[in-house]
Amino acid sequence: TGYIRSWTGNQQLQAWVAPVTVDPPSNCAKITVNKEVLRGNTAYLAGATFRLHSGNTTTVGAAIPDSWATCTVGAPPATSCTMTLPSTANGSAYWVVEESAGAGTFALNSIATGPTGQVDQLRPYPGRTDTVVAGQTQQMPRPGSGDTRSIGKTANALNNPQLVPDCVAGLDVVLILDLSTSITTAQRTDYANGLERLVQALQGTGSRVSVVTFNATAANPNTFGIPNLTSADSPTLITQLRNGVLNSANFDAGTNWDAAFQRAADLTAAAAGVYDLTMMITDGAPNYSRTSSSSYDAQFHSVENAVLSANAIKAQGIPVWTVGVGNAIGNSLGEVNLRSVSGPGDYFVGAWESLGGLLENI
Repeated sequence: TGYIRSWTGNQQLQAWVAPVTVDPPSNCAKITVNKEVLRGNTAYLAGATFRLHSGNTTTVGAAIPDSWATCTVGAPPATSCTMTLPSTANGSAYWVVEESAGAGTFALNSIATGPTGQVDQLRPYPGRTDTVVAGQTQQMPRPGSGDTRSIGKTANALNNPQLVPDCVAGLDVVLILDLSTSITTAQRTDYANGLERLVQALQGTGSRVSVVTFNATAANPNTFGIPNLTSADSPTLITQLRNGVLNSANFDAGTNWDAAFQRAADLTAAAAGVYDLTMMITDGAPNYSRTSSSSYDAQFHSVENAVLSANAIKAQGIPVWTVGVGNAIGNSLGEVNLRSVSGPGDYFVGAWESLGGLLENI
């Protein structure tokens, strides 16, 4: 900040004028890390701390201990933090690592990506900078391309609310059901059997069920014609669910977790205080989102957007549970993305033939 006094023609100093901010020219490079937890909201960002690490193009190396290599997002309305690098950093590239997340959230730290709705590579997140150039400011995450294509904001997941018993019998549950064509005819039979056992476990408890269906897009009213908050004791619910997942006409390409969670968030928000739980069943990694529906690959943006949409449910106090079924998702890499949208301990994986027992036990 500079403080300025005027000088008259007769060389008499006049009163101080209002302070002005002075931004002197700098040849230092800068790295700005952008953050988001809830769309269009600055909540839960403050306190997130990032640090630069060394490493090669695929592996994160040691932390840079210097004070210039770290930054922390400030109080609202801040949505980012910036590191100013010395000239000795020019010509290098660095990994950005989230050392601590803002209160009430957890950092993703990695995203599993891969081709055609499957995942075959675990990538550090939010990623690696480009080569540092004097006088230039880089934004992280980088927009990227291919599997590292990003929304340009580091997504953090809200901690999952706990399912708390109340004085009202039963649960009001949103089932978010994957209808992508990667689910084979044989697997659809297991799907139908699993949903039947889930409903049977809810019968006699006063529970009610709403359904969101999804593939490249998401639908509620759902593809099966099941009204929202249908009693688990309804004589037609099991038949409607079975017929819905056994009908090949209901399936299409694409796995859009973002759209599925957003549709569920809109549904629960329209009935505030009613729903107790959301549960997604999926066989594949997310490969579509509002950022792009032109690739079948699981990319950064498809997970980032899914996390933000799941956060919109959690922010209402409603837990998000995820169930991954089959080889494409029920593995150590697939579990990383399931954890990102739900939380540690709130995701479940298994084979199609064991889906019924898995859902019943949950």
